[in-house]
Amino acid sequence: MELKESTIPFITNPYQDTQFPLYDEEVRQGICCVKTDNYRGEIVIIPDAAYKVQWETDNEILKSDYKYAYPFISIFSVKNMLPCKLRFRLIGNEGGFVSKEFPLSNI
Repeated sequence: MELKESTIPFITNPYQDTQFPLYDEEVRQGICCVKTDNYRGEIVIIPDAAYKVQWETDNEILKSDYKYAYPFISIFSVKNMLPCKLRFRLIGNEGGFVSKEFPLSNI
């Protein structure tokens, strides 16, 4: 049996020292939680009022998650991704919100 090797880039969390929830009054979007797991290579977010989360880099949409039930949890895996700057976009009835960048790097 052949084992496939996977690489997991290091995720820098721009929200590491942030008090949650965050809320943008102008677009009525909020973030309840942002967590990064560098062991599993995952970013987990819990948005407040969004019905869609888009994960993107350099204006390319990598993944879209849709709210089907409450709580809405979006998990994005960075396994086998090249170093880049990743972000998410929350989309709700009142507009959208773009996150800070999550730099991915090889250690």
